[in-house]
Amino acid sequence: MPGLSDMRVDLRAALEGADALITHPILYVAPVVAKELSLPWACGFLSPILLPSIYDLPIPPFRPEAQWVKNIRPPLSKWILGMGMRHIRPWAAPADAMRAAAGLPSAHPLFAGMHSPVLNLALFSKALALPEKDWPQNTVQTGFPFYDRLQGGETDALPEALEAFLQASSAPILFTLGSSAVMTPGRFFQLAIEATQKLGARAVLLTGKGVTPPANLPPGIIAIPYAPHSLIMPRCQAIVHQGGVGTTGQALRSGRPQLIVPFSHDQPDNGWRVVRAGAGRVVPIGRVTGLKLLTALRALPSCEADAKRLGEIVASENGVDAAFVLAAAGYGLALAFWYWLFPHPLALFLPTIALTSALAEYLFPREFRLTEKGVYASCGPFQKLFLAWEDVKRASHVPGDSPAMRWLVEVRSAGLYPLTEAGKMNWLDTPLPDDERESLLDTLADGLKKRGLAIPALFALELHRPLGNTLAHGLMGLTPLLGPVLGAARLEKAAALLADPTAVDALIERLNTEEAAP
Repeated sequence: MPGLSDMRVDLRAALEGADALITHPILYVAPVVAKELSLPWACGFLSPILLPSIYDLPIPPFRPEAQWVKNIRPPLSKWILGMGMRHIRPWAAPADAMRAAAGLPSAHPLFAGMHSPVLNLALFSKALALPEKDWPQNTVQTGFPFYDRLQGGETDALPEALEAFLQASSAPILFTLGSSAVMTPGRFFQLAIEATQKLGARAVLLTGKGVTPPANLPPGIIAIPYAPHSLIMPRCQAIVHQGGVGTTGQALRSGRPQLIVPFSHDQPDNGWRVVRAGAGRVVPIGRVTGLKLLTALRALPSCEADAKRLGEIVASENGVDAAFVLAAAGYGLALAFWYWLFPHPLALFLPTIALTSALAEYLFPREFRLTEKGVYASCGPFQKLFLAWEDVKRASHVPGDSPAMRWLVEVRSAGLYPLTEAGKMNWLDTPLPDDERESLLDTLADGLKKRGLAIPALFALELHRPLGNTLAHGLMGLTPLLGPVLGAARLEKAAALLADPTAVDALIERLNTEEAAP
């Protein structure tokens, strides 16, 4: 956690004039700053995996097929959760020290330490997870806070070509990979086309903006970059998606059966919760084949009744309104939001915001260059931003002094990615020797492939592709995949390695082969 001190400074600056603070649980400095500024603080949990319970263990991100963990009894579950928390506690030592210096009681900075004593918002539906006895005190479940626009000026109508396609014949199957997994689809859309043809069905493919759709689409299949889920999903017979909590919520609300192909993070857990509720099936992306996809799609009609029942439950909830009323009732109407990784839809509905999600939009740019007037960044497939130099704000760190990072010195000197006081991150002081670098890359690639984790790893690498903050944030998504391959002792070296963009490119190239294809 090399950036905590600067997070603390940035958050204090963002909260000037604010009356309260609501955060994502990954902002580990939130309880410290809230105490220092005497601000009421609440925490919002977007998916059930962020509130792990001994009564309902989450599916591990790196073992998406391990649905058997849902049958483990509470005494053993408590031991398993405790062991996992103890294993990662050393990583949180800087946060522990910061909490102690602020006079906060001892608590795991990644778990209980992020539970607010005032208000915790479970921002998901009871159709996905019911409240558990060991959730933190003062937790209120609001339902999903829906938002399905891309902030790109979309209208409230479907594209004309899609509308004409929907009206032309029977309801199609929708294939989508959300906003992140769509960056690394592998053969997903090709397999979708083949399965649709064998079923004699029609299909809509949401391939992502800036992505070239599959060539020579057969009749009855249309590919478009994006369509608002709330408009397209209810008009489809079934929905195939990656299991992100936003997509899962929209699919549940539509009342249509789902086939979930989880990549990583919370997606495996979300998927198996849908299966448990009777509304769908799961095939982990690393195990997707044409036959498995076809078999799962043929089973979906048996899920229609439960899917419709859950859709009525989700449609009756309003997560945004519920969260707003709770927050406003407790703290007045002036609320400050800070999202270190991802913007959140609640930020669009509350009346005053000290810091918007604009900062998060360029934390993970995929293309980046300096110009005389400012910084240009293409942030994933959807956002293209220009920042004038006078408007540039501090975002994160540029790690290390490896040769591959020298081009980022210009960015540091411009003030976008400030150095630590020491001039570099301690854990990246010495670049890895070439022979050790190549050996570690080979070990990573081979181990991930053998464990069926190549596709989830590609997803995590693309999502956290380094441009200055790399594994400081990226390990949150990638460590569950690297841990089983390397063991805890070598994770620090992996972090140092993957802070180098050329090393990330090399690992992606090793993984992105026929052997890694789903």
